[in-house]
Amino acid sequence: MTINKQKLVQEFIKTVKVPYKNPRKQMIIAPIGVVASGKTTTMKILKELLPVIYLNTDEARVFLRKKKLWNKIAAWELMNPAVEHFLKLNKSLIVDGDFVDWRTRRQPLEKLAKKFKTAVYYINITAPEDFIIRKLINKKWSKSGLFKDSAVGVREYFRRKPLHQKKLNIKFTGTVDTSKPIKPQILKIIPKIK
Repeated sequence: MTINKQKLVQEFIKTVKVPYKNPRKQMIIAPIGVVASGKTTTMKILKELLPVIYLNTDEARVFLRKKKLWNKIAAWELMNPAVEHFLKLNKSLIVDGDFVDWRTRRQPLEKLAKKFKTAVYYINITAPEDFIIRKLINKKWSKSGLFKDSAVGVREYFRRKPLHQKKLNIKFTGTVDTSKPIKPQILKIIPKIK
């Protein structure tokens, strides 16, 4: 079976909600945090406070699973062209995924940001490990479609955890500890990106 990636990207783009208003300056906001650290929760709160487009890698994975393509195409093969599409339209974005990896995540994003002369703001998302493990065990994964069950989520957490323990050469705009109230922490970060 031949996959028309361009058509698939266009289909994915049609699922994205575009805000009516644009912020004063174009920007990209990207989280870095381990599995279940609260990246999506934090980014969804942030998107309610800023006129930005919200792209989510988990939603891209679910989109691919529904099309029975999750094992043939990586979520980033949808996300990166979608980011470029919206940057061409002078839109600001939250690109919700884990940007800990330079080669596959941050480098392509920063190349696009440079091409469109757009700033990238990385937000460090963290929480105590026991908080994350409890969250992974208690979540009903079958509803989200992200993991088959809790065991897969916990396994994925421990698989990706070493990436976050390395010294990262990243200038974070701010840090959010999702075991504490999130919105007050976000409100302290927003002035740094506006």
